[in-house]
Amino acid sequence: MSFWIPVDPVARACSLEFVAGSHKGPWLMPRSFMDAQARWFPEGSLADLPDIDADREAHPILGWDVAPGDAVAFHMLCLHSAGGTNRRRRSFRCVSSATT
Repeated sequence: MSFWIPVDPVARACSLEFVAGSHKGPWLMPRSFMDAQARWFPEGSLADLPDIDADREAHPILGWDVAPGDAVAFHMLCLHSAGGTNRRRRSFRCVSSATT
């Protein structure tokens, strides 16, 4: 489970977004943010991420205005992203690997 906890108010337009149900699969190729390299799995072993932004209406995208003190908890395999902003957007991210 991952937690995203904002330190500053974040408007919906530049807040964390999720594709609902994407954690159920299929698994998609994770790539590095800076250079889009496949570093964790062999190239071609998993499908590439579809262009979600090209057809946002085709995907169940969730997101919210958030304020300091809010917390968003999500499955680590859920597709997620955040829009850009020219305002400060600090947050704390915590990932739990504990299982019961």
